[in-house]
Amino acid sequence: MMFTRFPLELLALSTLCICLLSVRMVHGADLSTAQKEYLKKLDGPVLLRGDYFKAITIAYEDFAKRLARDESKSKILNGEEATRFQWLSHIENYDINIEQTDTMFIVYFSPTVRGDAPIILGGGIKYEFDRKTFQMAEKTPIK
Repeated sequence: MMFTRFPLELLALSTLCICLLSVRMVHGADLSTAQKEYLKKLDGPVLLRGDYFKAITIAYEDFAKRLARDESKSKILNGEEATRFQWLSHIENYDINIEQTDTMFIVYFSPTVRGDAPIILGGGIKYEFDRKTFQMAEKTPIK
């Protein structure tokens, strides 16, 4: 019995170490050269196609309601929760990603991991739009 328990404890300890290292890397303490270059590119100029811009704009119209809701929550909560919702109420604290398939545009709003951003798991939204009509097909919270 001791021999089967030891590998499980070792696995749990290894998993914990990996999680702690990942958290440290997210905050920039031990980023690799490739990770630093990737984050640097996020601050560079962006070419945004018109159809992508239209899809992002439509998604933002809906997402702005969430930002306003988070702002309201920050005013009725206290401590760290109030601070977190205040941070989440500003679009500048999100990264926006857009992809396409043959029939859809997919827009993601996710809390950023750049700078001194707090660690937030989830907190984003994924929007899917028809590429021809720009009608929203689906809206899914990112957990």
